[in-house]
Amino acid sequence: MGKDLKGTELGREIHQRKDRRYEVRIYRNGVSKSFYVKTASEARTLHKKYSKKQKDVGLCGIDEIYSMLRIEWAGHIQEDSLKNYDYHYRILSQYLTNMPLNEVTPAKVQSVINKLQQEYLWSTCRQIVNMLRKIFHRAWENGSVSYNPIQEIKIYSEHKQLFEKNYLEQDEIKIFEQVCQGRRYCDLFLLLLYSGITIKEG
Repeated sequence: MGKDLKGTELGREIHQRKDRRYEVRIYRNGVSKSFYVKTASEARTLHKKYSKKQKDVGLCGIDEIYSMLRIEWAGHIQEDSLKNYDYHYRILSQYLTNMPLNEVTPAKVQSVINKLQQEYLWSTCRQIVNMLRKIFHRAWENGSVSYNPIQEIKIYSEHKQLFEKNYLEQDEIKIFEQVCQGRRYCDLFLLLLYSGITIKEG
């Protein structure tokens, strides 16, 4: 809470300077900007005005930002690339569609990405994350959000996703045994399967 020279609280982002003017600090596009007025009343009015403007902009949804970007991309990128963006956005929209930007948190985004990685290929998830970065970077540029919630999002590496399961289920083992029967290296394959040794060790 800012205070005046007598120690009276003025509210957030407002304080009185030694020259008796009031400073109002407004945060926009991740950058602070100061305004100076003569009275506390003017300072509160100014702060309220910019706070309301920021709140109204924050109610803008992800759909609106994507639509804005799509219009800019049209005519500047290949049609196939545009269709690719649309495809990945349709996947994303199942989770974040119409959500106000000021309600999107890093935890929410990370939760969505974790779900996507359970259902889609790593390459698809990576493209969705890249598209989200474009969306929120534009939202940050035009003042719709005061920070980018995508900056610290983690996505599992392709190797970890592909090899997270490194064993066969019982039904898979039975199928493997059936396919091996009668083949030249059947005994070697079964040895590798049940012993866990590598092909070089075998």
